[in-house]
Amino acid sequence: ERDPALVLTEIGQGLVTETGALDYGVVIKDGAVDETATQALREKMRTERGEVEVFNFGPDIETLRKNCLEETGLPAPKQPMWRHADIAEAAE
Repeated sequence: ERDPALVLTEIGQGLVTETGALDYGVVIKDGAVDETATQALREKMRTERGEVEVFNFGPDIETLRKNCLEETGLPAPKQPMWRHADIAEAAE
């Protein structure tokens, strides 16, 4: 949720319109943030939106490599080897 005061500042700078502020759940009335209407709008938006899902990054790299041929028709790419990783292992 954007800070309503910041949205109001951006309206003053011409970066956001009062109509655009509604997309952020901010209600402007007579050049000021209408706190009560803003809270009500944001609650309505939360209810209509439902629960926000956490981004799914997918399976781990080993699962991706294991399923690569079946899912893409291509063999899994070789794991890149970085010179500094080889040096670090050799130092151990």
